Amino acid sequence: TVCAGTALHLDGQSALAAARGSVFPASSSVTSFTVEAWIFPNQAGSIIATDDAYDLVLALNVPTSEPGIAFTLWDSQANKTDLVEFGGIPLSGWTHVAAMFNSTNKEMSIAINGVLGMNRKVFAPTGFLSHPSIDFTVGGNGGNDGYFDGDMDELRISSVARYQADFTPAPTFRVDAATVVLYHFDEPPGS
Repeated sequence: TVCAGTALHLDGQSALAAARGSVFPASSSVTSFTVEAWIFPNQAGSIIATDDAYDLVLALNVPTSEPGIAFTLWDSQANKTDLVEFGGIPLSGWTHVAAMFNSTNKEMSIAINGVLGMNRKVFAPTGFLSHPSIDFTVGGNGGNDGYFDGDMDELRISSVARYQADFTPAPTFRVDAATVVLYHFDEPPGS
C-alpha cells in the first residue's frame, strides 16, 4: 500500500530490481498495454521501468528543472517514438504515473496523478521490439540511463490501455483480468 511504510527503495546509484526476460509484451505482436506505478522520487532523470518494447523514465526538463514522464516505445526495427509530459511531479512526494499504448488507435498517452496529459503520439509499428537478452527492470537498466533515486510502490503492467479519461488512482492496485504482473513491494527490506 502506498505510504504504508513499505515500498521498493532505490538508491539512485546501482540498485534495481530485475526479472529475467521480458514481462510484457512478451512477443513482437502489437497489443495494448499500461505500465503504472506510485513513485516518490528524490531527483529526476532516471529509469522507472523498462522492457524490450518500452521505457518509462522520470525525465527532467533541463531549462526549467521540472520533472516529468517520458514514455518510449520501440518497434521491431529498433526505431523509437518518445512521448513526454512535464509537470505535476513533486520531488520527495508520492505521485501516480501511468503510460498507455492503445493498439486500436495506435495512440501513446501518459497520466500523472490521474490526469491524462494533453500530448499524444501515434505509434504504428508492424511489431514491438522483442529481444531475449533484454530483461524487465525496475529502477534502472544497468546502463547510462540513470538509476531511480527514491521509493516505488504498486507497479502494475496490464494488457489493456487502462485509462481513457481522467481518473482517481487507487492507492493499492488489485489483480483483474487485464493484470499481467503486479508488484506491491510490501515485503520487508532484504526479503
